[in-house]
Amino acid sequence: RTAKLLFAAILPIALVGLLSHPIEDQTIGCALSARPPLADPHPPPAMTTLLTGAAGFIGAAVAEALLNRGERLVGLDNLNAYYDPALKQARLASLQALPGAQAGGFSFHQLDLENTEAIAALFAQVRPDRVVHLAAQAGVRYSIENPAAYLQSNLVGFGAILEGCRHQGVGHL
Repeated sequence: RTAKLLFAAILPIALVGLLSHPIEDQTIGCALSARPPLADPHPPPAMTTLLTGAAGFIGAAVAEALLNRGERLVGLDNLNAYYDPALKQARLASLQALPGAQAGGFSFHQLDLENTEAIAALFAQVRPDRVVHLAAQAGVRYSIENPAAYLQSNLVGFGAILEGCRHQGVGHL
């Protein structure tokens, strides 16, 4: 189970990284470039991704990659003080300065995952096509010192994400 959860958490990051780099032909040392696709006269509507933990180190990197690809992104974080909130605010400011965010492709919601009613309301409002769940209360020591808070955030919070996905028919978690 741990391996599956770790794989599920790392896979989106790896995919974003793979999709953003050209393939290099090692035999001749040049980048291979595919022909640009023909313009689709009826492009599909943009997908909306809900990203939990958007102000964290990994979450902000994933958010930046998705916004740079032109995707519509809804960020979610509680901005707690376990890690310096000033760092989280700086990451959010960097994300909001990206062209994709300034074009209306990014919104941010400060919510606790264990606030199940607020999470359900956010899912109903946003109706995401996919969810990248990176939010968690970090820290092994903290989990030993405050197990109830750790369980509330990580287990109840993840349950709220699962329920939001189930009720809104999210295609990918």
